[in-house]
Amino acid sequence: MEVLDNIKQATEIDLQAIGGTWGKATSILQKQLIEVPHEILPYLSYYEELRDKSILMCNYATKYFIDMWKHIKSLKIVKADKFKGVYVVGNSRLSGVEIFTECILGKLFRQEGFDVEKIVSFRKRGGKKRLYETAIFIKT
Repeated sequence: MEVLDNIKQATEIDLQAIGGTWGKATSILQKQLIEVPHEILPYLSYYEELRDKSILMCNYATKYFIDMWKHIKSLKIVKADKFKGVYVVGNSRLSGVEIFTECILGKLFRQEGFDVEKIVSFRKRGGKKRLYETAIFIKT
């Protein structure tokens, strides 16, 4: 398709995408612990345990939540007055550490001034135990 001039551009695009961690981005994420903004650190319930087990896995999760927090902050600026939305997310288990994505995102939405109407778990994922998809209903 000739969209990119070189492979480095693909890595850069992936790093800029929410939770982007493919290819060379993985090696970048395993080098050192990502610095977490103090505004969201209290919500990352997995952080200390996962940090001690795997810097790479901790960085995967943390990059996702930092990226989503940035998205939520930008959504605040562009949303309509009576905005309603639904985010469908899955929980995770990385290196044996449970990450309740819906709870963390719900707290981030509330911190940024959104109302979380409800959180509904609606589907088991991939045959693995305790992995599920959840809808987070938000409004302003």
